[in-house]
Amino acid sequence: MDTKVRDEMFFKVLGSSNPTRLFVAGIHGDEEAITRPIFEIMTKDIKIISGRLIVVCLSRDCPYISTLNEAYYDSTNGKKLLELIQEYRPGIYVELHTYKRHNHSNLSTPTGEKR
Repeated sequence: MDTKVRDEMFFKVLGSSNPTRLFVAGIHGDEEAITRPIFEIMTKDIKIISGRLIVVCLSRDCPYISTLNEAYYDSTNGKKLLELIQEYRPGIYVELHTYKRHNHSNLSTPTGEKR
C-alpha cells in the first residue's frame, strides 16, 4: 500500500510472524471519528505474545456504503481494505463498527436476531 495512503489512516503493525490478525475500523460513513481514538488507546500499551496484529482505521468522511454491497469495493475505503487483505493475508479478520442508537432496530430484532 502506498505510504501516503497509509499516512492518512491509523495504521499499526504489532508483533511479527503468524498468525496475522487484521483488525479494521472506520470502514464506512463517519465511523473513524469514534473508532480511531479507541484504536489509539487500545494499541498504546498492548503486548503481542505471538503472531502479528495489524490495526487499521480507514480514512474518515467516506460515504456510507454497506460492505455487503459490491459497490463498496469500488469505493476509496473498499479498495484500501482489499489492498490490506491482499498484502497481509490475515488468518483472522475482525471489523469494529459504530452505529447511532436510532439505527439499532435496523441491525437486529428485539430478541437479538440479525436482520
